[in-house]
Parts: sequence; C-alpha cells; structure tokens
Amino acid sequence: MTVALVQGLPGLIQEAGFYVELGLNAAAKLVQIIKGIVGIRKDVGELRLKTEALKVDVRIPKELIEPFEKIAETRTEQGIEELSQTVVMESSSVDNGRRNELKIAVTRSVRFLAKKIDEGVRVEIEPPISQKDQQGKTQEEIEKLQGMLEKLNNDVAQIANIEHVASPVLRLPEPDETSLSRK
Repeated sequence: MTVALVQGLPGLIQEAGFYVELGLNAAAKLVQIIKGIVGIRKDVGELRLKTEALKVDVRIPKELIEPFEKIAETRTEQGIEELSQTVVMESSSVDNGRRNELKIAVTRSVRFLAKKIDEGVRVEIEPPISQKDQQGKTQEEIEKLQGMLEKLNNDVAQIANIEHVASPVLRLPEPDETSLSRK
C-alpha cells in the first residue's frame, strides 16, 4: 500500500507531504479513520452552514445562535473521541493494560489527521496486493485478501474526492506541547 498526504487544494500548486508503505490491514484501518473524519466534517459542516444562515437573519438574536457554534465544537471533539475509541476497541492484539495508552496516541493522531484534512491535505491511497502478499497463502487466504482489497478500493474511491472548502470546517486548534503528552 502506498499512502500519500499531499498539501494543497485541487487546482492549485500542490506540494508532496509524505509517502508511506502500509500493509493491507494498516491501510484498511487508515481508510476507516479517514472515512470517519470525512463523516465528522460533513456533519459539522452542515451544522455550521445552518448556523451561518441563522446569523444572516437579523431577527434572530446572537445569544440564540451561539449555542449552535458550541454544538459544532462539541460534535467535532465527540466524533474524534468516538472514532478513536472504535479503532482502539477493534485492536484485539492490545492487552487491556495498554488500551488507554493506545487510545491517547490514536486520539492525538486522529486529531492531527483531521486538522490536516480540514486544512486541505489530500490523502491518496494506492492499495495493490503484490505477489509477495500472496506467496505461501492458500487459495482461500488469497480470496480473502482480494476481498479485503476490493472493499478497500471501494472505500478509497469514496474518500478520494474529499470536498475541500476555503476555510476549515472543524476548526481544530494547533496542538501545544503540553497537550501532546496527555490528550
């Protein structure tokens, strides 16, 4: 699997961020996280659009609109927390004593990726199964790999055209050094 994060909005000069090779399972987990982030952005984006529409109506007091802005912030944080929790709980190879440590690290990584996607980073994933992946595998295992690849390709196609807007939707703050240790 080749994963590339590329900075820049479509149609503008684009600058390569980084490329990484991942196994099929890791790539599938990354795609799951990105799909979750896209879902959070869509939900929060719709809420923010409705809030902006309310702001235009001069008959609606500002005090009634402010709670909607707080709800958008809360939904962003809750979405990131829930997505991170799901990823951790699906990691069966992690013992219970390390789950909280993993959850902290995953949450931090999901928040970072969400912020970058929100700022216009494009994620490109090329998930081929190589001959090396198939060596020593039974026909049943190869078919399972190919099924995983097909699902992954469908998921990649769904996230390939993430809608980028001029200003961030999630509006996540920059992490500070202290938040990196325990957030």
